[in-house]
Amino acid sequence: MPVTYLERLFPHELAAILQRKPALVLPFGTIEWHSYHLPVGLDSLKAQALAERIAETADIILGPLTPWAVGGVPFPYTIKFDLPLIETLMVRIFEQMAVFGFKVVLALTGHFGLEQTLAIKRASLQFMRQSPITVWGAGEFEAAVALGYKGDHAAKWETSLLWASHSDLIRLDAVAADQPLPGVQGEDPRGSASQQLGETAVQAIVSRWAALSDDLLQLDGVRRMQYIEALSVGVRVLEALLAERQAKPRSQVPPLATPAYLDHLDALYRFDFPAAQRHAELKLTNLQA
Repeated sequence: MPVTYLERLFPHELAAILQRKPALVLPFGTIEWHSYHLPVGLDSLKAQALAERIAETADIILGPLTPWAVGGVPFPYTIKFDLPLIETLMVRIFEQMAVFGFKVVLALTGHFGLEQTLAIKRASLQFMRQSPITVWGAGEFEAAVALGYKGDHAAKWETSLLWASHSDLIRLDAVAADQPLPGVQGEDPRGSASQQLGETAVQAIVSRWAALSDDLLQLDGVRRMQYIEALSVGVRVLEALLAERQAKPRSQVPPLATPAYLDHLDALYRFDFPAAQRHAELKLTNLQA
C-alpha cells in the first residue's frame, strides 16, 4: 500500500478513510547538532522515515512532521524551545486531530531528551483526560529496547537508524578514527553502526507501532483507563527525574533507563497496563529513596 499523506487527501477521501479506520501517525523531530557525521535534521528525518513505514504497514494516515521540540544539546545549530510551549503545541495538535474525526493518534518523536519525552507523554495524558481520543506518545527507542537500544545521541543506534533510510547522509569518515566526535552520547558509531543494524531496529519499531493502531482502536473503557493510570505514573517518574536534574549535577542523578523503567515500557507495549503501573511505581520509589 502506498503511504497516505494527510495533506494530499481530498475531503471525500479523508471522510472515507475516517469511516474505515480513524487512526493516524504523527512524527515529531527537531533541528539539532548530531556531531560531524550526521545532519542536523537527523531526529526529524528518522521520525519521518519511521512514520512513513508505520503508516504504510498499518494502512493508516500519515500526518505532517512537527520539527519543533523541547531542548537540545549544548552545541551549535540546535533549535531549543521550552517545555510549556511545546507541550501546549502538542495538546493543540491532538485537539485538532480530534476535530478531524481521528480516534487514535500515534505520536512518534525522534527527539527524545528527558524534557521532550515528558512533553509528549504529559501532553498525551492531559489530552486523554479531557477527550475520548487515545494517544500513544513516545520516542522511537521505546519499542526497541529488547535489541539493546535505550536511546542514544548521534551514536551507534541513531546513526544506524538514519543509515537504514538515508544512507547518503552518513559521514562516518568526517573525523579521523583517533579523534573524538563531539556531541555523541553512547557507543562510538565508527565500527558499531551499520545499515543492517538500522534496518533491524526499524523493523522492530515499525512492527510494534503498526500494531498499536488496531489495538488502541479496540481498547474498551476499562483498559483505556488502565493505560491512562499507567501512563500517569510514568509521567510522574519523568517529572521527578527532571526535578533531580535541575537540582543536582548530572553525575549525581540516576539514569532513566533502569530495569524498572524498561520493564514499565515493555509492559506498556504488551498492553499489560497494571504491570506497567507497578514497574513505574517501583521506579518512582527508587528515585525518591
